[in-house]
Amino acid sequence: MLTQATHAIRDAIDAERVSIWYEDGQGGLECLNIGYDSSINDNNDINDDNKNEEETNNELFGAIARYCAEDQMIVNLPNVYDDEDLLNEISDFMSLDKFSREYENIQRKYASMISVPILSNEKVVGVIQAIYKNGAHMFSDVDEQIVISVSMEVAHTIARNISDLMLQSYVASNNDTDIPLDVLDYYYIPGVK
Repeated sequence: MLTQATHAIRDAIDAERVSIWYEDGQGGLECLNIGYDSSINDNNDINDDNKNEEETNNELFGAIARYCAEDQMIVNLPNVYDDEDLLNEISDFMSLDKFSREYENIQRKYASMISVPILSNEKVVGVIQAIYKNGAHMFSDVDEQIVISVSMEVAHTIARNISDLMLQSYVASNNDTDIPLDVLDYYYIPGVK
């Protein structure tokens, strides 16, 4: 389901890359199911040979996803590289010194982005992040609504997966089959089985 969701978002909003970041059960975010369309890069060629550039971009995008999750806010920007306020906000999530050094080597002229928190039972379980709108445009309000709608649909699936991870981790670390209720129902969703 999550793979189909990333591809559906990518196609609907004309994004080059869509990622679902999910809460790992320990307060961090992991990236899952990247929907990537390499045909959408007319004005913003990615240099596949430059691993440092890709690692720096991934670290930046991950930091923005963590910021979006922590503050439970939508981030929709025409160019994340030029937004000084955002870069200052995410400084707790990545080394800006590294970013500053690598920034000069980044070939992309823009990086439009929309990041939307995924909520389940009023808890953040992940973030959907779409990057590189075709034609160097900012994602529209309609694009934002599409991502929000999909985030609501995938929330239950992600919450169940996180609960499973938490249960497995608890049992493995405690060698105990008496599982506390807070571990069992951390992401319990009334009416959903």
